[in-house]
Amino acid sequence: PHHSISQFAQYTIADVETAELEQYVGRRVADIATERGVHPLDALLDIVLADDLATGLEPPTVGTDDASWVERARLLDSDPRVIAGGSDAGAHLDMMKTFACHTSFLAEGVRNRQLMSFERAVQLFTDAPARLYGLTGRGRVAEGWFADLVIMDPSTVGPGTVAPRRDLPGGGWRLHSEATGIDATIVNGTPIVVDGRVTGDTPGTVIRSGRDTETVTAH
Repeated sequence: PHHSISQFAQYTIADVETAELEQYVGRRVADIATERGVHPLDALLDIVLADDLATGLEPPTVGTDDASWVERARLLDSDPRVIAGGSDAGAHLDMMKTFACHTSFLAEGVRNRQLMSFERAVQLFTDAPARLYGLTGRGRVAEGWFADLVIMDPSTVGPGTVAPRRDLPGGGWRLHSEATGIDATIVNGTPIVVDGRVTGDTPGTVIRSGRDTETVTAH
């Protein structure tokens, strides 16, 4: 990770606030430096300073080689205690795009690389964590269980383009992406997102330990 962070020449300009700098969005610092005939560090600092330190930068992507994908799939399916994904409770909304880990795996790991079946991947994303955490009546499609469903097309599901969205309190921004190939999200049998649009219905409820779990009993 530290090696990746230090490779500033391989960073991509992800977002700028100054209109004159928009020509550099989506381009590597190394390429911009070559075009300008300067050292990559000078090119990076020139852009960031001209943008009043508001520039968004994306470090080089790691773990996209064949061996990394094979190991990723192996670990995911190696032990019932291994759960796909993770969260830091929003501490790095402007830095990390791990919210797309499931759609990325379905697109690259399953459809493109065929490292496991689509059905197995979905089971590992839904039923496996529900069973590990002991959630009652959730995580699978079964009679009498809560109808929490995602309607998707296996041939097109994947992560969309990641871009900043400035909708946080105080003018703060976060990374955001719309998934592709997902038609609807259903909670308790009620559609809450259809064709990328929020319906306004709120059929969900807070899940509480003891009341809604079988691994911890209520007091």
